[in-house]
Amino acid sequence: MIHSTEKEKRRFNSRLILHAIKKLSKKQVGVTHLEQTYVGKTVNSLKDYEDIVGENAKELVATWRSMVQAEDEREALENQMKNYPDSIGDNFSSHQCNIKLMCEENNREYQISH
Repeated sequence: MIHSTEKEKRRFNSRLILHAIKKLSKKQVGVTHLEQTYVGKTVNSLKDYEDIVGENAKELVATWRSMVQAEDEREALENQMKNYPDSIGDNFSSHQCNIKLMCEENNREYQISH
């Protein structure tokens, strides 16, 4: 049986942890912050905590995961757009060569202009 002082300590600790989670949820945290501080791993370890602390930790981790995923998708799209003009030219040249080869194989001559 847990003594009342131990129960009080646990309740106090839970209140402190919950307070910290709520403050973190209001902060603007970026992917860089999560990577450098490991705060995401710390909060993630609290998701199995009992009661409202675990629930709030799960919600915050889910929010951060969505933010990380959105940032990853944005970066991938930016990289794709940077390479887009080059890939059009490469693909066009490649298609031109393929068509020319097909025409030569069929003893036909086609001139493709772009």
